[in-house]
Amino acid sequence: MKLKKYNNMINEINIKELLNSIENRMKKLKTFEKEAGEDLNKVELDSIEVMNLILNLRMCLDWANNDIMEKVDAEMLKHNTKRKKQNDYFPYKETEAELEKSIPQIKQYLPNVYGIISSIQYFDNNQHWLTNICKLTKNIKHKTKEEQVKETSVAEINFANHINLPVGGNSNIKISGNYVDGVKQENDVIIKNGKVESTDKLLRVIENAEFKFKESNIFILKLLYTSYEGIKEFHRALYKELNKI
Repeated sequence: MKLKKYNNMINEINIKELLNSIENRMKKLKTFEKEAGEDLNKVELDSIEVMNLILNLRMCLDWANNDIMEKVDAEMLKHNTKRKKQNDYFPYKETEAELEKSIPQIKQYLPNVYGIISSIQYFDNNQHWLTNICKLTKNIKHKTKEEQVKETSVAEINFANHINLPVGGNSNIKISGNYVDGVKQENDVIIKNGKVESTDKLLRVIENAEFKFKESNIFILKLLYTSYEGIKEFHRALYKELNKI
């Protein structure tokens, strides 16, 4: 009996649509973070939205895993065999030996797909985003929310709206004998490790802000954007391969 080729990769579209939604929602958080440098009332990102974005990113991976296992089942059926247990969650492992042990059917029956899964693991690309997203997903399920910390650094100094002086995140700067519109400034401008120690009322300090999780010290938007880009590329490579089968 000739087997019907399985090509109903419905999650390919679902993941793409969810990634588009994630991208638009991240832009709003990015705008909020940009404004938070000058707005002292903006003390944290929307914690519910942050948690939902993390869960949605993990959901993209789990949906992809469902399609992968559908293909594995189809290949195993050709060999008159079945999986002994379900693989409902996308794998993340610290070593290749652990990954091989967790998804032996994928490596055996879909070796190219196994390679794509391996390519986003920490041991293969030395990036932590996959591990961090998966671990944070577990934490979210057992906590009301992850506590945030707002971290600021000087971006630039504006001299009476005439001159902007860019400042690096960890800069050490001292500017003495300052005149603004012919007025001698009382204080020196002193910045140590990107933090303002002294300035004057005519000198406006513009700060950058970044939010991070207090417990894990992970910068939130950096993680979200890195994970989004990683999953977007994974999605492209995975379905290019799956649609050949």
